[in-house]
Amino acid sequence: MRLFVLLFFSCFTQADMDYICDVNLFGRDDSSEQVLKQINGLECKRNNILSIRLDLAVSMSSDKIDLFAGQFCRFDRQILTTKSTLSCVLYSPSGREYY
Repeated sequence: MRLFVLLFFSCFTQADMDYICDVNLFGRDDSSEQVLKQINGLECKRNNILSIRLDLAVSMSSDKIDLFAGQFCRFDRQILTTKSTLSCVLYSPSGREYY
C-alpha cells in the first residue's frame, strides 16, 4: 500500500531542474554582470538549468566559458559547452565570488 501511494504521488512532483533560464549575450556585451542581470530578470533559481548563448558572430573563448561555469554552474552535475553555448545546472542566482 505504501509503495502504491509513493508511486501515485511521485507523478505530481517537480524539481527546479524543470525550468530553463535562457541567457542570450549579444555582441561585446558578454560580461558576468550582464549574465547576472539576465538571471535576476528571468527570476532564475538554484537548480534551474542555465543556458548561456552567445551571438553566433562572436563565439565564446574557452576562458569565458570557464569563467561563467566557475561562477554559475554546479560541479556535481554535467556541464555542456560548445564554442558559443554553455548549459549547466545553476548553482546560485547570485553566482560565486572570486578572491
